[in-house]
Amino acid sequence: MNDPNLNYAVIDVFFGIFIFFAVIFLIILTAFIYYHNEPQIRRNSPLLSYILYFGCILMTTGVIVALTETTDATCIVSKYISYSGLPMLFGALAAKNYRIYRIFNNSSATPVIIPE
Repeated sequence: MNDPNLNYAVIDVFFGIFIFFAVIFLIILTAFIYYHNEPQIRRNSPLLSYILYFGCILMTTGVIVALTETTDATCIVSKYISYSGLPMLFGALAAKNYRIYRIFNNSSATPVIIPE
C-alpha cells in the first residue's frame, strides 16, 4: 500500500495544479496591467488588485517550491515566500473591504477619495 511511485504521482499532480494556478494568476495580473486605464479596472482600485494577485502568485510559488526535492534551502525559501504572500493577499482584501465600507457608509452624496 505504501508505493513510492504513487507518492511521486500525487506530488506531480499537485505540482501541475499549482503551476496551472500560477499561470492563471499571471494572466490575470497581465490583463490588469494591460487594461489599467479601462473604467472597470479603475473602479476596482488597480494598485490593491496588483498587490492581491502578486500575493497569490507568491503563495502559489511557495507551494511549488515546497513540492520540489526537500532540502534545507527549499524548506526555508518556501516558508519565506508563502509567509510573505499571505499578508499581501489578506492586506489587500482588507483594504478593499475598508474602501467599500467607506463608500457605502458615506452619509452625504459627495464623492469620497480614499487614497490607495
